[in-house]
Amino acid sequence: MNRSICLLLFLSACEPKRAPVVPPASPERPEGSRTRRGEGEPDRVEVRFVLVSFRGRAPGVERGETEAKHLAEELLEQARNGADLQLMSEERSDWKNRNTLGIANYDVRREGNELPRDSVAPRIGEVAFRLKPGEVGMAEYDPRVCPRGWYILQRTK
Repeated sequence: MNRSICLLLFLSACEPKRAPVVPPASPERPEGSRTRRGEGEPDRVEVRFVLVSFRGRAPGVERGETEAKHLAEELLEQARNGADLQLMSEERSDWKNRNTLGIANYDVRREGNELPRDSVAPRIGEVAFRLKPGEVGMAEYDPRVCPRGWYILQRTK
């Protein structure tokens, strides 16, 4: 066998095996949360939302956690029964800067003002990409995967 081929085979066998790089867990990407798109999920979605937060989770909010949960459930029921989520978000949301959110799925290039899915709270992404256009759902508060409160979401695109 040619000496150079033998040398290459020898050196490649000696190269240390490296473990795959796995990003560490963080408050925004907790251990066990998904980082790959689910089967049948669209490349991008747009959702209208209402945030219902509580004291210590959003600036200027004074209601307690239990009161916030009840309010979120009430608003979700109203939205499912046809209430205008646009109007509801303007009047009731604890997030005053915006009421729609464009999200590009994992491994999809963003367009315009879309956010990459891995930059939004994991629970919001799970619900937003599960909804069909026009459907309403709720991303429930969880200190690890939806830390600001309850989000009532309506997929618009």
